[in-house]
Parts: sequence; C-alpha cells; structure tokens
Amino acid sequence: MKPLQVWSPVKLTYVEVPPQDAPVVEALDKAWADIAKLDKRIPEHVGWYLTGGRSTSCAQLSWDTDQVVLRINLQTRPDANSEPVNRTGEDLVTWLAHVAAHAVVAEEPPAGGEGRYHNPVFRDAARELGLDVEKGTTGWSSIELGPSLERRLRPDIKALNKALAAWKPEIGPRRNQRGPWSLRCACTPPRTIVTPSGNALKGRLTCGICRSDFKIDLSTVPPDRRDDVPPRMLWHPQS
Repeated sequence: MKPLQVWSPVKLTYVEVPPQDAPVVEALDKAWADIAKLDKRIPEHVGWYLTGGRSTSCAQLSWDTDQVVLRINLQTRPDANSEPVNRTGEDLVTWLAHVAAHAVVAEEPPAGGEGRYHNPVFRDAARELGLDVEKGTTGWSSIELGPSLERRLRPDIKALNKALAAWKPEIGPRRNQRGPWSLRCACTPPRTIVTPSGNALKGRLTCGICRSDFKIDLSTVPPDRRDDVPPRMLWHPQS
C-alpha cells in the first residue's frame, strides 16, 4: 500500500505523512474520494498541505494542473481573542464540498473579486452537489451541507471527528519576520524584485517583458513563514 503523503513547501515535493498527522490525512483522503463521486468534473485525488496559516481561499484555487494541492488548516479560532481549537469533521467536510463545487465550474470565468465572488453559476453547481447555498458576503457563499449530502457523508464526518479528537499541532517557532522577500519572473536570467511579505502575498505582479507573473523565491522566505506561500506562487529555477 502506498504510504500517505503531504506536500512539503520546503522540499517542493510530496513527503511521507508524519505519524501524528496520518489518521487525519487518511480521513481527508476518504472524504474527498466520496465527494469526488458526486460529479465527474471533481478531481479524484488532491494533495494536502497541512498548514498553521490560512486554508486555501476560493481566489487561490487552481484546477489547471496535474496535481491539485489544497492548503488546509486543521484549527480555527472561535473569536479573535481565543486560543485555536481543532475544527470539526462537519466543518472540514463542508469546506471540502465547497471546494469541490468550484472544481465543477472551473471552466467558468470568475465573476469578480479575483475569484472570491460566488456567482449564480457556482450556486447552481453547489446545490446540484447537495449543498444548501444562500447569499453571503461574497455572493452565494453561505454554504452548509444539505440533509441528503450530510447523510451520505456522515461516515466521513465521524472519521474526521475521531481523528481530530486525538490530533495536536506541531508547535513551530513564533513568526517574527515580515520580509522582504524576493520574487522572480520567467525571463532569462530572471528579473528580481524585492518586496515586503504582505505585498508579495497580496496578488499578481506581472513582468512587463516576459509577461509572466513574478513568483516567490522560497529561499528568501524565513522557514516559519513558508507555509503562508501557496504552491502556485512559488518560483522554480529554470533547468
């Protein structure tokens, strides 16, 4: 049996899952496989990038790749001043189904907000999957599992709840470095710009010569900030 794997932003490849994360990753794999059965446009497999930062946002989703990697934070804060707690199985399965609905409409152009806005096309696709969808802050973005979908995915919810009950995050160093970071384009040799981390992560910066986006050179990012960089924003040296 192939060992469970997760994406490593440091090694830029998949690595074997640490033992403490294995039950959660196994439950995530099973939940996604069950959701993928709902529509053939949903990829059968995705990669996981377990992070202490934010999970993949709707604006960061990219389906035009051989391997989709989803950033996922297994914890949440009930409010701004509280300590983080583990997410529930229902919360994670709802998020996975939400992400899957984006895969169904991946060929549709975003309706605005750099992909954050959820238009009626997304709403209809999400409802076809069995999600209850209402108006939210970014269009049709208030999403819950519908009754029939909740029943169908209940074993996955229970499996994730069980895995998360025993899961504890690995405690890393405190983040105390904001940059600057280096970004490089596809020119030969690549042109380089240096900018604070917040600006580097804010959105696309395009080279006026090669017309490619500047990507973040991970070697200039402190180790305690590397989980903040989405895989699609990483610069890879040309061989």
